[in-house]
Amino acid sequence: MDSPLHILIAEDEPEIADILIAYLARGGFKTLHAADGREALAMHQAFKPDLLLLDVQMPQLDGWQVLSEIRARGDTPVIM
Repeated sequence: MDSPLHILIAEDEPEIADILIAYLARGGFKTLHAADGREALAMHQAFKPDLLLLDVQMPQLDGWQVLSEIRARGDTPVIM
């Protein structure tokens, strides 16, 4: 049996993050949640997710800065 995909959600609005987590869990995906850009980069490095759902306007580092660093690290798919 294949293991579920791991999706990192980088979203600073708790309500939006909760909705995304609930929908993805219902679809059988495993999720991680980062509330700011720095946390997103740390979690990406530590957990190597299969996909990143990335908010553009976040504290610490915005989505464009996070995307730039993610692209320097490899080719993780990103939806902004």
